[in-house]
Amino acid sequence: MAFLDEINRLDGKPETKLSNEIVGILQSQTITASEPGSITQDFQTLLDIIGADGILSSGKLCHIPNKLLPEINQRLCQPIETALKRPSQKSYASIHGLYLLLRTTGLVLVTGQGKSQKLIVNQEILPAWQQLNPTERYFTLLEAWLVKSYGDTLGESQGRSSFTEGSRILMRWPRVMKEKKNSFANYAEQDNFTYSLDYYSIALMEMFGLIRINHGKPDVDKGWRIKSIEILPWGKAIMEWFVELYMNNFLSFSREAEIRKISSIAQPLLSYYFPEWQQTLSIPTMPFRAGLHIFKVSLGKCWRRIAMAGDATLWDFSRLILESVDFDDDHLDMFTYTDLIGHTENVSHPYSEDEISTDEVQIGDIPLRIGSVIQYLFDFGDCWRFDILLENVEEDDLVTDIESSSGKILESHGKAPKQYPDEEWDSEESEDEDD
Repeated sequence: MAFLDEINRLDGKPETKLSNEIVGILQSQTITASEPGSITQDFQTLLDIIGADGILSSGKLCHIPNKLLPEINQRLCQPIETALKRPSQKSYASIHGLYLLLRTTGLVLVTGQGKSQKLIVNQEILPAWQQLNPTERYFTLLEAWLVKSYGDTLGESQGRSSFTEGSRILMRWPRVMKEKKNSFANYAEQDNFTYSLDYYSIALMEMFGLIRINHGKPDVDKGWRIKSIEILPWGKAIMEWFVELYMNNFLSFSREAEIRKISSIAQPLLSYYFPEWQQTLSIPTMPFRAGLHIFKVSLGKCWRRIAMAGDATLWDFSRLILESVDFDDDHLDMFTYTDLIGHTENVSHPYSEDEISTDEVQIGDIPLRIGSVIQYLFDFGDCWRFDILLENVEEDDLVTDIESSSGKILESHGKAPKQYPDEEWDSEESEDEDD
């Protein structure tokens, strides 16, 4: 892989423009369970609370239930005080940030469907996490945040889901560094500073030991009060190191596909300063599933049950969906789904300009669980929106009369709407004009 070749060329020693001061801080920093911040302790606390049995999730975003939040908050090393009547997960910025790391590392998964969805600890990779030493745990979480996480995992997309959280944070870090101490006399000044960073990012900075926050007493019906932020030497050093990595093009958006395929890009370089970092934690992936996928495809009140083989493409699936509702196929379309870490993936018509097209993605390669939902948008003008539920995946030996590419409509319920409902009216109007 070209990316790894570039790193290997450095022979373990990063060729950066870091100052002697920054290099000195990196070389002298010791990583323990509680230093330079509380991140590994707080992460493990939340991991233990969720446990193997899991907890019921809340809402479409599968967040932690509101009733558990005050208890979890109090068990963290630095609880956040809020004067809100009905605080949500987002109100507790530390928990919100930890949730992002739980999902991004793959250590917590969402299972079930509908109102019965649960957050559970991924027992397949938990042993690998438990074997990591404090340095390896710290940097695994730091890299998960700065390299591999996306705001849409939290529902914080705001049109930015194409960019990792690290890209956003590293671009804004110079503003944080502008002054050694950032003070906020009121909520307005505080909100102005946090607008481009998000509260959960600032909470993570504190837990990673990058900054020191002077917490204030919140006003009535107000959330977390930050009186001031001080950049710590470790924060300055490690963030400048990642900025340099970004400037070297290793973390550029154009290389996202390469980055997501490897367990760590920072370890080969940072291990020069931290030789204790030997093991890495890979984000889990789902293997290709060649079985027969049974989908329930709904458009309004009508729905169709459609079977597709694992080696069929999303292009094949789209043709059969449109056939099932008697729509012509002369418009662009797009499938949208979330992967195992909650990141939104868009796969578009081959004629669109998006990076991934429907004729390149096979059904069996999509990381779907039973109960997972895909959104299918057809015709960007009229915006026909289909909801697709994966009901079951049958083994290959049960696939008998369905060709891999064609699929089959198993059931049809309800009358589909007309694709062009105004067409008949337009035709009658034209006849009247002719008379």
